[in-house]
Amino acid sequence: MEYPYVMFSNRITSVSSTLADYYRQRYQKSVDYFPNGIDAAIEVDGVAAQQLLDEQGVGRSKYIMFAAGRIIPTKGCHVLLEAFAQIPTDHKLIVVGDMSHVPAYAEKLQGMADDRVCFIPFVASKATLFGLIEKADLFVFPSSVEAKSMMLLDCEQ
Repeated sequence: MEYPYVMFSNRITSVSSTLADYYRQRYQKSVDYFPNGIDAAIEVDGVAAQQLLDEQGVGRSKYIMFAAGRIIPTKGCHVLLEAFAQIPTDHKLIVVGDMSHVPAYAEKLQGMADDRVCFIPFVASKATLFGLIEKADLFVFPSSVEAKSMMLLDCEQ
């Protein structure tokens, strides 16, 4: 899809400076580079995160975490659940996000989950979300389409 994107678009944009340079060089086209922006000073609320974990019955268990604003098939949560089911571990898997966008997919995910999996609805407070991430032993994002998701950029902080 590279060629039609570059040749037939009214405006060519990229969130990657390397890709923008590649398009400029290969196609001699003007490319506008718009880097993804993140807040370098992330507030972390570990107390609110722990309260949420307690409310969800996770308590102080060790856990692996997956989070997305919208839990849809391209985010790859089903891939993670398939892999997690094969791992003999006492860790829990925390899935955080809004599952209402594709009800059939949400139902599929819940059917794939064993008793170690906890689904937590969308967390509006970034500070609480980052508190959950900070407490996780591992953050996993198996997206099939996003190489540079905002969630991963935020987690790099």
